[in-house]
Amino acid sequence: NLSIALISGGLGPCVTAASAAREVQLAFLHLNYRQRTEQRELAAFSALADHYQIKKRLVVDVSYMHQIGGSSLVDKTMLVPERDADGDLPTTYVPFRNANLLGVAVASEVSGATDIYIGAHEEESVYPDCRHEFFKAYEEMIAAGTGPQTHIRLQTPLIALDKTAIIRRGLELAAPLHLTWSCYQNTHKACGKCMSCRLRLAGFLCAGIKDPIPMLNHAATSQSEPIKGIHHNPDHTSGAFLKELTILIGYVSDERYIALHDVQFEISNETLHIEARSRATGEIFGTTAKQWSGY
Repeated sequence: NLSIALISGGLGPCVTAASAAREVQLAFLHLNYRQRTEQRELAAFSALADHYQIKKRLVVDVSYMHQIGGSSLVDKTMLVPERDADGDLPTTYVPFRNANLLGVAVASEVSGATDIYIGAHEEESVYPDCRHEFFKAYEEMIAAGTGPQTHIRLQTPLIALDKTAIIRRGLELAAPLHLTWSCYQNTHKACGKCMSCRLRLAGFLCAGIKDPIPMLNHAATSQSEPIKGIHHNPDHTSGAFLKELTILIGYVSDERYIALHDVQFEISNETLHIEARSRATGEIFGTTAKQWSGY
């Protein structure tokens, strides 16, 4: 049976497609809503579709989301934030976006599709339409609102993973991570400052590999990376840990996250052990990182 994969061009959809392609026949669906990086995301979608030799592809214009506005991703009069909002949804939240995207995918019931794959992950996301409970409720709505012959399931294979785990899963599946694009605002070189870039950079950092996409020089992909092979404590996989760990070893310059104290370093057998306490929460973070050989 045919399955539909929602492919924006980011890491999550790429790894989701890599996983699903091993089990089902896929059709790729991409939606343009006049976001800032629309053409770059479309190029990533096409590259991923070519990589997986997808024959059935559909690109749908949902630019009414731009008309509605309310998000810095579609409204260029709003600034894309380079730090997280305190207690509020960031301006990069596109109101009810996933519900709209899924609605288009479900409308493809005429194709006979039985499963819809989406690369959302709840672990680090602040967006309410990336939560497991949202997808569970949406699946119930599909059952109530489609014909009796339609039986569509929502597949969210990455929902419980953080960015590092997603990248590692992608490496295991030989997913073409170099074809993906995550930046909210740039189309040639990723900015390295928006929330999406920072989470991506921290994920690659903790996975112990360099991000393969072009990044502006101030970002975490400088040519003089001093640390290789981050292995973070599995008990601390939150986005806050990743961002604060990134700051701790000096990759991202964002004063909002320079809020660590009681930092302790210990080097033994060419391995750097780091422990720090969050000034905001008192939580202790620990990690182990191998140095570059010969550094």
